[in-house]
Amino acid sequence: MEPAQSRHRTSRDERRAAIAALIEREQWPVVDIRAWRVLRAAFSTVSERTLLHDLLDGGFALDPLVEGARLDSMENLSRSLSALAICHRREGETARKGAITAARKCVLEARRKAEAVLRNQKVSPEKKSAMEEKFLWLRTWLENPELFPEWASLRLRKVRNQTDTVSHPTD
Repeated sequence: MEPAQSRHRTSRDERRAAIAALIEREQWPVVDIRAWRVLRAAFSTVSERTLLHDLLDGGFALDPLVEGARLDSMENLSRSLSALAICHRREGETARKGAITAARKCVLEARRKAEAVLRNQKVSPEKKSAMEEKFLWLRTWLENPELFPEWASLRLRKVRNQTDTVSHPTD
């Protein structure tokens, strides 16, 4: 006999189905800032973080300014920061001088999250080490977003080579 939980959809499943229905009804090929605002209003009792996870888990295409800088893996961090660099370049062309672009705000928010992890005494040394590398990426983006995509491809190669050397030492 199945447990009661597995027979009934959870509120998370229902919320995700409602999100998918709204996106389909509105025919959004990409969840951009305007669509994000509509979703935030429609699901106002859900945190931004939870809503973003629902969208990511649902496989919906997200505008880089909605997705933000992803800290869950180096590949996602590289991809999201490169996309934000493109947004930053576009925004910079139209922004007033000295204005902070929305892309820069996304990266600053990710840096704050990374700093919080690095300050947390309960975080394992392995996670801190990984976050230190991610913090370097965020800092590099903030220092020079125009050069970031090229730097990232070189750095990712170096990080992978170091990992390969550690996992396959020469005899």
